[in-house]
Amino acid sequence: MNVGLVITAAGESIRFGTKNKLLSQLFNHSILYHVIRRFYTILEIKVCVITASKNAIEAYKKEIKGLIDAPWPIVCIEGGSTRKESVQIAVSHLGECSKVIIHDAARPNVSKDLLQKLWISSLAHSAVIPGLKITDTIKRISDKNMVVETISRDELIKVQTPQIFDLKLLKKAYKKIKEDQLTDE
Repeated sequence: MNVGLVITAAGESIRFGTKNKLLSQLFNHSILYHVIRRFYTILEIKVCVITASKNAIEAYKKEIKGLIDAPWPIVCIEGGSTRKESVQIAVSHLGECSKVIIHDAARPNVSKDLLQKLWISSLAHSAVIPGLKITDTIKRISDKNMVVETISRDELIKVQTPQIFDLKLLKKAYKKIKEDQLTDE
């Protein structure tokens, strides 16, 4: 089985401040370095595509050169103006893959246990996403910012990454969905 890994890293780190958080150092290596290494345990990965902003692409390529033990080729490309665009661009660089793992580089602490559970689940399912139960109270508001309803959180989760999809299914979904309907795969 050929699996592609897409790491979305084209954000601008606005909430983090002036510095690109993915280039911040942790134990003598960048956050980006640590994120990539988290996926070394999935042996089926054949290629990794990282999306970068125009301003960060050269710095990311330099970081990738430090991954001399990478078990697969890593390509850094310019992403799009939205996450969806970036993922679509990256997917077009995967070649002949049957599955794709999509992960946000801003989430470096994905555990090996979660990765293993997601991977095993993806062998039986076409789409696998991790999610956390919502514990906050959720309210629907009117156009005048007045509370009109308390939404039951029993059927809601906060979706996270990594997400794993059969590549054909993801491409088919992209063709059916409008840009403004998608914030995540």
